Amino acid sequence: MDTPDTMDTVPIAEIFSMPKKTSKPDQEQPPPTKPEIPVQAPKPTPIQPKQPTLAQRRPSQNNAESPYDAVLEGLRGLPLEALLPRQISVERFHQTVITAVRKNPELLAMDRGSLFEASVRAAQDGLLPDGRDAVFVPFKGKIQYLPMVHGVIKRLLSAGNLSKITAHVVYSTDHCEINFGDEETITHRPNMLGQRGTPVCVYAIAHGKDGTIFRTVMSWSDVEKVRARSQTKDHYDSPWKIWLEQMAEKSCIHKLEKRIPTTEDLSSLFEQWQETETTGQDLVPVVAPPVKTTLRAAMGLQDEK
Repeated sequence: MDTPDTMDTVPIAEIFSMPKKTSKPDQEQPPPTKPEIPVQAPKPTPIQPKQPTLAQRRPSQNNAESPYDAVLEGLRGLPLEALLPRQISVERFHQTVITAVRKNPELLAMDRGSLFEASVRAAQDGLLPDGRDAVFVPFKGKIQYLPMVHGVIKRLLSAGNLSKITAHVVYSTDHCEINFGDEETITHRPNMLGQRGTPVCVYAIAHGKDGTIFRTVMSWSDVEKVRARSQTKDHYDSPWKIWLEQMAEKSCIHKLEKRIPTTEDLSSLFEQWQETETTGQDLVPVVAPPVKTTLRAAMGLQDEK
């Protein structure tokens, strides 16, 4: 049979030698990935400024942070180092004054110059305004410096001719025998087991280094007379209200001092203390040794022409 001319023929050998067509497998898809969450960098911790020390916080004289700092700056301008005895440092005196002002903030409302004057007076006497040696009392817009019984005794002993000073208040339930004459004696046994009653009198005794004994007694009516002359007796924080017993003992020691041979300076000092307590004014002005800066300049006041 004839084959059509249009039909192409392929040898059998070529048919078997042709490469086999293989089906291409489906391309494997990568597994789905989770969306990436952006990681934020941690915020840096702010560095806190270092707190200044107490010395660094100390204000200047013209820019005080508190009234206590202003008082301290004023005290630094006073010639205290030349006035204080060796056993009292300037720093200790400064701290005692600041403590006194903190305990009684009313002192800040008083005339600032009177505070510095009272500080100079205390330094001159070698006493601390700690409520034991002396106190600062507000009076009529100013500050009064008042020595207490412990400070009075300290000054008397500093004279050098006394070895011991005592003073006590006698109450109505105490046992007390007072004998005057050639053989003076005072025997006092306080009632420590119950109510002592009302004050009756106060006595003071001083022992001299040569064996001499000085004694004096004040009735309570005499004490009331001294209290009546005090200008600060009616103030709410008057020493006569807060430390009545100590003020009575101090009054008796003042009386005893007149019988004790002391130096003229010490006698005038006692007169000055009594005058200040009675009238509220100084008997003599505050005298400071010559220094480069004046007392008024240290207080921020102009010198009078």
